[in-house]
Amino acid sequence: MKELKEIRLTVGRVSGVTGGADDTKEIKFKGRQIASYKSYHGDDRGTRYYIIYETEKGKYLLHASNWNRRQGEFSNKRYEVYDSLEEMKEEILDGLIYEAKEELGQDEASNKKKGEC
Repeated sequence: MKELKEIRLTVGRVSGVTGGADDTKEIKFKGRQIASYKSYHGDDRGTRYYIIYETEKGKYLLHASNWNRRQGEFSNKRYEVYDSLEEMKEEILDGLIYEAKEELGQDEASNKKKGEC
């Protein structure tokens, strides 16, 4: 496993009202980022952002942010911990899982190269 760092993430509900109260908390853990993906809403309303981390305990943490630009709409930041990358297939795009596997050396192309040596 590559070098791990302390990671701090904000999770919860962020107010879309000026001066509104957020309902968030900070989580922290040791790990490293292995994949990320950002998508923009078609009407330029906001952004969805996904990051996958490998944790010190060998698990995978998915941090998902859904940010809204519209006044009065909430933004959400959440996380979920998984035992394997395969478990998060229903939550995210296959390409993000592929990127994570590639970073970990688990993709098919890396395995073929290792077998050819």
